[in-house]
Amino acid sequence: MLDLKVGDSVDPTVVVRLTKSRWGDKNGLHMKTSIRFLRRKCRGFNYMEEEAQAIGCEDFIDGIQNLETVPEGIYELQYDGMTRDYETGYYEADGYKLVPYKEEDHVPER
Repeated sequence: MLDLKVGDSVDPTVVVRLTKSRWGDKNGLHMKTSIRFLRRKCRGFNYMEEEAQAIGCEDFIDGIQNLETVPEGIYELQYDGMTRDYETGYYEADGYKLVPYKEEDHVPER
């Protein structure tokens, strides 16, 4: 059962912070990309965290289409295209995309 309040969006919103770092040391060159859920900005059920646990972190990260092309920042994680499985009839995500998060787009009206 959903716990909705007046002004809440029915669609869940998953907001993340993307950080990238690169460094070198005596052992070689290194790259690190971090995607952290911003729980206070997320609304509703965090379906992306559930999805990452279900299919595995590596497959989930590989499914983010624009991960390498976007700069560091705060993003909303969204599905990128949906297809219908002809055997089960369920919809499945083709991948994910990072869309710049704008606070004003997610403020409930009063």
